[in-house]
Amino acid sequence: MPEPATSRTNETAAPAKKGGWWRKLFASIIILFAVFLVVVFASYQVSHPTTNDISVQAYIIGVTARVSGPIVKKHFRENQYVKEGDLLFEIDPSTFEAVYDKALAEKKHAFDFVATLEAGVISAQTQVKTIQVDLTNQMDILTRYEGMLKDGAIAEIPYQNQQTKVNSTQQALNEAQSSLIAAQAQLSSTVQSNPILKAAEAALKSAELNLSYAKVYAPKSGYITNENIQEGTYVNEGKALFALVVDGDWWVNARFKETQIRIIHNGDPVKIYLKMYPQLILEGEVSGTGWAIYQEDGATVQMLPKIDPTVDWVRLANRYNVRIHIKNLDKNKPLRIGATGVVVVDSDRMD
Repeated sequence: MPEPATSRTNETAAPAKKGGWWRKLFASIIILFAVFLVVVFASYQVSHPTTNDISVQAYIIGVTARVSGPIVKKHFRENQYVKEGDLLFEIDPSTFEAVYDKALAEKKHAFDFVATLEAGVISAQTQVKTIQVDLTNQMDILTRYEGMLKDGAIAEIPYQNQQTKVNSTQQALNEAQSSLIAAQAQLSSTVQSNPILKAAEAALKSAELNLSYAKVYAPKSGYITNENIQEGTYVNEGKALFALVVDGDWWVNARFKETQIRIIHNGDPVKIYLKMYPQLILEGEVSGTGWAIYQEDGATVQMLPKIDPTVDWVRLANRYNVRIHIKNLDKNKPLRIGATGVVVVDSDRMD
């Protein structure tokens, strides 16, 4: 006699009920593992602040001429790498050579003039000493005559004549001393300290400097960029002609949220990933965090960095510049200002 259908149904359902708890356990494990990954990832994000709002930076020098004139020789090309001290270009030196020659002649003339003044001082000093000796002798004679006059050994006239000689010699001494003072005032204390000669030397030094400025050298080693000059171009004193990107000291400006910078300290190691070199990992070190950003409400000054929010319909945390010094530069993979990528700060701090 066939068994009831309900009995067969219960028997087939029993194994299904027995295997259900394994599926629940597996699902629970998956959920817990996912939560664990979220917690680990969140902890890593907190202890390893990351941002893709970065740009590579280096020092830039605006190359300027210190004198005005037309360029007669150019010794470089656009985007060329130059070393410190390399000759970049030359300005027509003819005007500066003429000024230098004139200043050199004026210095010689001033030196000769001052040398004449010095000779006059020496002569005046000699004259004073000679008259002083003569006056001393005349005073001694007058003293003897005075004693002889009292004793009646000589008449009054010789004594008066000697007194006249003393007075005349004293007058000559006074005049010689006045001449000496005047000569010394013209000469100053020495030849080298004489104002006439010093002025001539200063003019010569200025002319010499201007002549040397006609040749413009690279102030630092680096890359020339944004140049647009050629031979014949007239350059003006103090006006920047092109930029020189200084090589050897590169860093990253990374903009971190204000909620992140509290755990970023100077000296923290940093991993730098640049888009221009996807396979290259650069090592860096935090060298400083900015203390201010520019605000348009007038509360700050223009020289502060301006960092715009990325979304304008919600209130975002402000971002501050963190400077990261790049440590392992690769000469075969030169960097460029403005390059972007991602940085990860290994602070190992949670707060």
